[in-house]
Amino acid sequence: MIGAPLVLPINPLSLSPVTFYVLCGVEPFSADIDIWLSIMETGCRYAGCPPFRLTTASPNHLFTKETTVTLPSPAAALLTEIMLAIFRVNGRLLERGDQLVEPLNLSSARWQVLGAVALAGKPLSAPQIAEAMGITRQGAQKQLNKLALDGFFEQCLNPRHQRSPLYALTELGSRAFAEAMALEAVWADGLVAGDSLEALNQTLKTLNGLYDRLNAPVPTRGIRP
Repeated sequence: MIGAPLVLPINPLSLSPVTFYVLCGVEPFSADIDIWLSIMETGCRYAGCPPFRLTTASPNHLFTKETTVTLPSPAAALLTEIMLAIFRVNGRLLERGDQLVEPLNLSSARWQVLGAVALAGKPLSAPQIAEAMGITRQGAQKQLNKLALDGFFEQCLNPRHQRSPLYALTELGSRAFAEAMALEAVWADGLVAGDSLEALNQTLKTLNGLYDRLNAPVPTRGIRP
């Protein structure tokens, strides 16, 4: 059921962060009203919630645009907050990870690539490393090239794909990864203080479930009136 129009003061040339925050809790990143509305419609449709009528207007009301959007269900709204928290945590993890392994001539990105091969226990190709660590193939290849030049990896022939070599850890690479994980163990012990195993297991289960469901197709268009 579409409700009554909701008029919000939005300047199409300089969108109000307050207005955007009221609707979805984050600041806008586009000064184009059509793009902003498309973002709103697509996001709300993805939440799968009933639509309502939204009218946006400039402060002097010379510009108006009406569209149909939806408000997320309580569960979808909470999931959105979790997604935003994941973005923040990811950024902080990368930043702190850089600091943690800098003495080892590593960064978070280089550490990830080393970890993919170390945890697999066998040489891997760039696409396999990218898949294991959730990064792009280009990103994995960039780090592999640098790590190989620095002596952390050596290339091996890939019998299944001659144009996609395998990468094996050298003694230096294995030692660097082991030292990084020794630092990470101390770091993780400090971060986990006060959290129960039950809570941590539930968090892991929720995130893994979300990861699996993200394989579903995303919406390609928003709901129109």
